[in-house]
Amino acid sequence: MHQQHEDEEMEIDDPFVTPFDKQVVNTDIPERLQLKMVDRLTTVTEADLREEARWILHKLALNFHEYNYTPEAEEKVYQVLNMLRV
Repeated sequence: MHQQHEDEEMEIDDPFVTPFDKQVVNTDIPERLQLKMVDRLTTVTEADLREEARWILHKLALNFHEYNYTPEAEEKVYQVLNMLRV
């Protein structure tokens, strides 16, 4: 196990690694999300997330005709979006 930690440090100390690469390694978010949504991770407001939660629920209602919107469902979707910051 100790060897794996040393290997990870060697990769991080690579002279071709950029500061952004190091940030990606140290951030607890999947790399593909960090690359795809670099600005979104810090600029999304609570209002944006609540609007997005409503949009998701609207799409569910269109695709699943039996779906009933509730404020509790919106809050749950908001909580997931806030946790993921996606």
